[in-house]
Amino acid sequence: MLSGFGMRIGLATNGPEDLVNDVIGHFDLNDVFDFIVASSQVRSPKPSKRYSDFLIEQAEGEPHEILVVGDEEEDATTAEMIGATFILIDRGQHIVQKGVLISHCAQLSEIVAICLNSLKRAKDE
Repeated sequence: MLSGFGMRIGLATNGPEDLVNDVIGHFDLNDVFDFIVASSQVRSPKPSKRYSDFLIEQAEGEPHEILVVGDEEEDATTAEMIGATFILIDRGQHIVQKGVLISHCAQLSEIVAICLNSLKRAKDE
C-alpha cells in the first residue's frame, strides 16, 4: 500500500538485531519492512543522535517526511530529535503528551489512509 507512494516502512528498535530478525522471520514479516534499525547495529540506543542519524539514513527521506509510531518515551524523543511526526500508541501509561494519540493499532490504518489521500491529491495537482 505505501510502496506505491514511494514510502518505505522500517522498524526501529532498541532490541538486539539477531532477536528482531528471528521474530520477524518467525511471524513471516520479512516482506513488510524495507529496513530495520536495531540499537546493536548502531551501538547506541534511541534516542541518541547516532541512532537518529542512522534512522534518517535508512529511511532515505527527509526528517519531516518520517512518521514515527511508538509506545515509549524514547520513540517520542527520537521523533522530536529528527523533526518527524509522532504517533503514540497509548497503552495506558500516558507517558508523553506529544504527537497524535491513538489507543489501538487499528486506528493507525485510518491515519495512514488520510495521509495517503493527501499525498494522492498533491500528486494530482
